[in-house]
Amino acid sequence: MSPILVIHVSELEAQGVNYHQGNYFTFQNRQLRKGQSFRATMRPQAVAFAEQYQQAGSFCILVEQDGVLTLCREELATLVHRPPVPNRPTAPQELAEINETKVKEDINKEEDIREIEAVKPPAEPAAPKVRLNFLFAPKSSSAALPEPYRHLPREDQGLAQLLIQVRQNFTKQKARASGLTWEYWTGGSGQTGVLFLPGTVQRGDMWFAYLHHWQGDFRLLAPTYPAASTIDQLVEGIRQILKQEQLRRVHLLGQSLGGMVALALLRKYPVLVDKVVLSHTGVGVPESDRVSKARQTERQLQGMPHQQITSLAYQSIVTKHLSGVPHEPFWRAYFQETLTRRTSKIEFISLNCRVVADFFQNYRFQTASLNDPPRPVLILNTDNDHTFDPAEQAALQTLFPEAQTLTCTGTGHYSVLVASETVMPQLAEFLH
Repeated sequence: MSPILVIHVSELEAQGVNYHQGNYFTFQNRQLRKGQSFRATMRPQAVAFAEQYQQAGSFCILVEQDGVLTLCREELATLVHRPPVPNRPTAPQELAEINETKVKEDINKEEDIREIEAVKPPAEPAAPKVRLNFLFAPKSSSAALPEPYRHLPREDQGLAQLLIQVRQNFTKQKARASGLTWEYWTGGSGQTGVLFLPGTVQRGDMWFAYLHHWQGDFRLLAPTYPAASTIDQLVEGIRQILKQEQLRRVHLLGQSLGGMVALALLRKYPVLVDKVVLSHTGVGVPESDRVSKARQTERQLQGMPHQQITSLAYQSIVTKHLSGVPHEPFWRAYFQETLTRRTSKIEFISLNCRVVADFFQNYRFQTASLNDPPRPVLILNTDNDHTFDPAEQAALQTLFPEAQTLTCTGTGHYSVLVASETVMPQLAEFLH
C-alpha cells in the first residue's frame, strides 16, 4: 500500500489544480472530492482514515491549508444515495464494521448499477443524485469509550464512537447575544449552510450523525441553547451566530422546541432562511393549556434538587420516547449523559418551562407572515408523538399548506435522531 500523500494547497495550485472551485477537483487525472477536515493536532487520525479508504481501493490524499487537513478521495469510493438495496448495510455502526472485502463488494455493486443505467435509457430525465459523505467510524475498543457508553451492546458502540469523533473533530465556538453566552459546533464545507436547532434537551451534538455524514456537502452549525427565558433571546442568539459565521442564508432543521424557534426566526428574519425542516413540533391548541402547565411545572421544579429533576426527566424521556426505538441502548446513554452531566438546573427550567410558556403565550402565526417570500418546507411527524398531539401537528400543517410531509412509524418524538439512517437521506434530498 502506498503511503498517504499529504500535500499543501499551494503545491496543488502550483501544479495547476483548481482546488478552491467547489467540492471536486482533478489531481493526477483522478477526480477527487473534498471530505472530512481535521485540525493539525488530529494528523494521525486523518492519516488513519485515509488509509482505510486506500485499503478499500479508493485513492486518497490529505490537503493541508491554514492548519487544517482535508481528506480528499476518489469519486469511486463515494457512496451515492439510491433507493434502498436489500441486505445492503447503511447504519453507521454497520459502516464501522465493514471490512475491506465488503467495501469492494459494495463498490462493485455501484459499478454494476451504473452500467445497467447506462444501457437502459431513462423514460424521463433522471433527478440529480444526492451525494452523502459517508465516512468510516473510527475503530476502537469499548474500553476507549467514556461512561455511560462503555458497556453498550456491540451494535451500538459504533454510534458512540461516531459521537466522540464528532466532538473531537468539529470546532466549538462561542457567541454573545442578549446577555447570554452561546456555544455551537461548526464544521463542514460548501457554500450552503445548514443550522440545526435542538429541542429542550438542548445540546448541539445531538445532531452528530448529520454533522458527520453531511460535512462534505454543507457548512454546518449546531448550537447549544443557553439558559434563555424567551423565544426572542434564542432567535437573537442564532442571528448573532450567523452574523459571526458570515452566513447570509441557511437551511433550518428544527426539532421540537427547535421547530418553534425556527418559526419565530422565520417570521422575524425571513431573509436569513432558505429551506425549512420542522421535525416533531407544532403550535398550541389551545395555547392556554400549554402555558398553565409550563408555569405549574416551573413552580414544582424550583423546589427540587438538580439530581431529582434530571432523574425524573430522564425517566420520562425513556418511558415516553425511547421505548423500542432503533439503537435504544445508545440513546438511553446519550440522554442520561446529557441530562445528568451537561445540563444545569437553571438551563432545564428555563428551556422546558419559561421558553415554552413564552412561545405559547406570546406567539401567534399566520400563513402569510411565514410564507413571504415562499420557500420549501418539509414537516416531519410520527404516528406516536407523545409531546405534540395530532391537533397541534394539524395546526402547523395549516400554516404551510404547500409543505412536503414525511411521517415515520413507531419511532416517537425523536424520530429525526433515532431513525436517522432512514430519515437522513430523504432530508438531504430535500435540502439539495
